[in-house]
Amino acid sequence: MNAVCLPVLRKFKLRTSQGICGFDRQSRRYCSRSVSVKYDTVGYPARQQPSTDLYPSGTLFIHKVFGYRGIILHGWPVDLERKGIKEKNKNETENPTTADPVDEYSKTEYSPTDIQTERHNYYLVLMHHKDFPYSNFRLPDSTVNFHRNGSRKYVLDHSDYCTHEEIGPLVRPRDLQDSPILHPLFTKFFKALPDIYSDNFHYEATDYLNNWLLSAKHLLEFNTVVTQTTNNVGVTVVPVYSGHLEDTMLKHVWRYVIQIESFDQMTMQLLSREWKVLSRSEGPGNFEKITGDGVVGRQPIFSVDEPVFKYMSYIPLEKSGCMWGSFTFHYIDHVSHRPLVGPKNIVEFRVNIPAFNLEVPENYR
Repeated sequence: MNAVCLPVLRKFKLRTSQGICGFDRQSRRYCSRSVSVKYDTVGYPARQQPSTDLYPSGTLFIHKVFGYRGIILHGWPVDLERKGIKEKNKNETENPTTADPVDEYSKTEYSPTDIQTERHNYYLVLMHHKDFPYSNFRLPDSTVNFHRNGSRKYVLDHSDYCTHEEIGPLVRPRDLQDSPILHPLFTKFFKALPDIYSDNFHYEATDYLNNWLLSAKHLLEFNTVVTQTTNNVGVTVVPVYSGHLEDTMLKHVWRYVIQIESFDQMTMQLLSREWKVLSRSEGPGNFEKITGDGVVGRQPIFSVDEPVFKYMSYIPLEKSGCMWGSFTFHYIDHVSHRPLVGPKNIVEFRVNIPAFNLEVPENYR
C-alpha cells in the first residue's frame, strides 16, 4: 500500500514545449504547485466556463490538487454525505472499558439532521506516467478486482478516483500527433478523432474499453462517499467493493481511498490511527480494533502549503460490515518539526474517520 502526498499552492503553471499554460484559483484547495521543470504537452486549458455536467469518457484533464494529467475512463453521480458531530450523552465516557461493538457503532450513527447529502460526479481516470517524477506523487497500489472463483479479474495500474471539482479539462491541438497520455492501456482504451468544430482532437472510447466497463462496472462504481471535518481537518472516505475470494474465510475484499485535508493555519503531523471494524458475521471475531503509527508506513505533515494527503488500503471480511475510527495529530513547528502547544493548550488531538458501510453486492452474496 503506497501513499499519495502532494503539495497544494495558490497557482499552478505548466511549462510545455509550446510555452506556459496555467490555472489561477482564489481557493487554495483546488490549486497546485508551480512547476519549474519542462513537461511534455498533453493539452491546453479548455476555453469554456466550468460545467457541472458529467464530463464524457475521453476527456483530457489536469488534476487541480495533485497536478498530474490524465484522461477520464468513466464517470457517474455519487451521494456525498457530510456528517456532523454527534453530541455525547452525559452517561457516555470517552473510553469505555467494556462496550458492545454494535452499541459502540450506534454511537457513530447520525440523525438525519446531522447528515447533509449532496450529489457529486466522480470519475475513474488513467494518470499520465511522465508526471510522477515532477509532482512528488507516490503511486497507490494497482486496482485489483477478483472473479467469483478468486482469480484476478483485472489489474489497473496508475488509476485514480477524482471529483468533478478536481478536474480541469484540457484540449489537444491536431498538430500534436503522438499519444497525449503515456499509459499502457491508452491505445487500447481510446482512439483519436479530429473535432469537426475546432482544430483539436477528441478521444472516443474503443469497443475494448466499452466492453471492459460493461463487464467490470459493478466493481468500479460506488454509490456513497462520506466526509467529516473535526478540529479543522477533513477526512473523506471512498469505499469500493473489489470482489470475492473463494479459498479463504475472509472472502470479500474492499479497497478504501482516504483523503485527509487540513484547513488549519498551523502545521500539524498525523501520529497514529485507530480503526474499528464491525462484520455482520456471527460468533466471535466480528469486531476488531486496529491501531498503529501513521498510515501506510508514513506520518504525513500538513501545512498551509501542503494540506492534503491521500492513500489507499484494503480490508477483507467474511460478510458485509462497516468501519470507523480516528487519527491522532499534534501541532509542530513548520521548520524544525518539533512539537508545539496549539490553541487552548492542546498538544495532541483526534480527528474522526466517519463511519462507512462495506456492502457486498447482491450478485456476490
